[in-house]
Amino acid sequence: MKFCSILFCAAFLVLSQPVQSQNLRFSVGANYGTFSMADLKGLQEEFLKDLQATVPAKITDKFPPFIGFEGSLTWTKWKNYYGIEAGYNSTAGRIAYSDYSGKVTLDQLVRSPRVGLSAAFGLHEINSPWEFFLLLNGGTVFNSYKLDFNLETAQTHDSDNVEFHSINLYFSGGGGVTRNIKKLFINAKLLYQKDIPTDLKLAGDNDATLLNDKGDGVGVDWSGVRVAISGGIKF
Repeated sequence: MKFCSILFCAAFLVLSQPVQSQNLRFSVGANYGTFSMADLKGLQEEFLKDLQATVPAKITDKFPPFIGFEGSLTWTKWKNYYGIEAGYNSTAGRIAYSDYSGKVTLDQLVRSPRVGLSAAFGLHEINSPWEFFLLLNGGTVFNSYKLDFNLETAQTHDSDNVEFHSINLYFSGGGGVTRNIKKLFINAKLLYQKDIPTDLKLAGDNDATLLNDKGDGVGVDWSGVRVAISGGIKF
């Protein structure tokens, strides 16, 4: 929480600076990302081994790349942009088996809103028709991890779920290009995000940590490549 307070204070100081016409920019868009999820993939393999003791279950989804959403509010200074960014990503893992007698599924659902500071260092003058820039971002990821088990047969329908939470720090860097069209603009960027995961804690009980079979804590790692496109307006 201390880091979040510093983050929002820094954002306030940046955005409270005097601005000229078209120096404030707002954008929204979508991204497509790959995700490391090393701990959760390992946990999924452990779940699979346990299930295969009774049924020949298989992994059908292993935290694949997926579409996310993001937005930013930035202030321009010389050739550079400074501001705040926010986003949302999700992915999932699934183990499943079905036959004539019923089916069983074990889902690992992961969601993460994030908020952070952003800086873009321009290679051309601001408001040129085309702008090329280097990006550096950093902030906080708020993870929600839900484990959902379902068993269905002709005689019974049994389900159970449990939820965990954690908070990561993230840093990302890359490059991008902006096409300015009067007061509007289109932006495309390519980044690599690196997370610093923390152990998942049971919702409502921070003393209960999710552990793997080795007794190690399990975290959510969103590290990976991001490709994003967005559109926005200049004020």
